[in-house]
Amino acid sequence: MQATPCTVAEILSKWPDAGISAAFDAIVLKAGSGWTVPFTGNVDQLVIGVNAVTTTFNFEPETQCTTMCYVNAATGSDAFGGDTPASAKLTIQAALNQVSANGTVRVLPGT
Repeated sequence: MQATPCTVAEILSKWPDAGISAAFDAIVLKAGSGWTVPFTGNVDQLVIGVNAVTTTFNFEPETQCTTMCYVNAATGSDAFGGDTPASAKLTIQAALNQVSANGTVRVLPGT
């Protein structure tokens, strides 16, 4: 429900029963209880910071490349779809495995 990043203190001021638990070795998000109608919602662009290092979790499925597949050894990931330079694959092999017959694998500058 927060439109901008906030602190744990801000969350607790609005939702005093919120908490963080390491019991399940996972992050669990709970919407609450006592709703008068069933709750339907989602989480996306979840940013978690630990010791000044943040990670953003984006839960939209990657669009896989088909006719054009991008590779970037500096910023790519083989978990990415490879359909744009911003979502480039990390390795040429991953792009070759994904691109369709007669497709193009475009290797961006780098090592």
